[in-house]
This record gives sequence, structure tokens and C-alpha cells, in this order.
Amino acid sequence: MDAALVGRDAVVERVWRALAAGTPVLLDGPSGIGKTALWRAVLDHARRTGWRLLSAAPTEAETALPYAALADVLRPLVDALPGLPAPQRAAADMVLLTGEHDGAAVDERAVGAATRTLLDTAVTDTPRLLLAVDDPQWLDPPSARALRFALRRLSRWPAVLATHRTGGNPPAPVPLGLDDDPTGRHPLLRADVPPLPAPDLHRILQARLGGTLSRPLVERLARDA
Repeated sequence: MDAALVGRDAVVERVWRALAAGTPVLLDGPSGIGKTALWRAVLDHARRTGWRLLSAAPTEAETALPYAALADVLRPLVDALPGLPAPQRAAADMVLLTGEHDGAAVDERAVGAATRTLLDTAVTDTPRLLLAVDDPQWLDPPSARALRFALRRLSRWPAVLATHRTGGNPPAPVPLGLDDDPTGRHPLLRADVPPLPAPDLHRILQARLGGTLSRPLVERLARDA
């Protein structure tokens, strides 16, 4: 799928087949293993092949910004806002900063309902729809709650792709409730992202450095990395 992803062909193809079949996918691996590169490769392939993308890639600095990630996800659906019921439309306008806001407290239930309605409409109108979140541990809590609320209530899901950082103590929970589908119709695929073996690491080093390294040195680098 992406020539730049040395040694990842099998993982990426497995992920893409699952998404194309409607199976939600979680890219599992420790920090720095390359989950984001795989996530971006899948999104690039989806974009090239005509899929509609709803995505967010939050950072740690954005966890204190309410609805920042949800706005990224919903922004491509802004044209559907006029068709929402009034309370949901007001909530979506607030999330997307597309309407006037009187300073009243945000009704999180209305935000969740608006998210559900917008996703439900998008899935119905767009058979090839991908909802993708990178580093969901940095989702601001209101965005995470709204997305989880919506997914639990959708009868038909879009293709869903998220990364998941492993190796923590305690282990990080599965994001967005992807392991808690009450309908049982969306079994989760957990795709492990393994370390690169020495031969693939050598190929990367050759491309980056323009030369070769001894086999013992490459094996040591692979082991230490």
C-alpha cells in the first residue's frame, strides 16, 4: 500500500481488509512502534480510493480544549447541520463554532445526540465512510464521551480505525468503547504492530544513510530499538 512503510505490508493489508469488511480495527503497540505511520497510510489509501474521512489526531496539549477533537471529526459533515432537530443543531453549532452561543452550559446529551444523528446520516449517505482517531488517549473528555455515546447507539457503524498505546501500568482502556458494542454486530480486530526485524531495519538505514552496516551492528540496533 505504501512503499515507505518498510516491513509493514502484512499489517496494513490485514487492517485494510478488515475495514473494508466493516470490522472496527485497533492498532495495538507501545509508544514509538509506528502506529501513527500505519494509521496515516491507511487514511491515505482510503482517500485515494474515494472514501470519505472523518478523523481526529489530538495531542496532549489539546486534552483541556472541550470538543476540539469532535469538531475535527464532524467538520466534514457541516452541510448536514440544517437538517438536525433544533436542540441538536444548537449543540453542533457550538461544537463547530458555526453559530451564536449565549454562554449557557453545553448540554452534553444534545452533543452526543447530534453526533449520533450526523454519523447515522453520513453512514446512510456514504457507504465508504471511515472514522479514524489517532492517539485517542489525548481526546478531550467531552469529545470522547460524545463519540462513545454515538457509537453505542448506531445500528450501522462506519469503518472505525483507532490506535491504542499498550505497555502502560495500568493498561490503557480500549478507546471509544470499541470493545463494548451492545449490539454484538461489530466485533473488534486488534492488530498488533510488532517491532521491525533486523533485515527491514537495515533497508531503512540504507535508504536514510546511503550505505550499509555490518550484520552484527544491525542486529544490535534492532535489539536495542
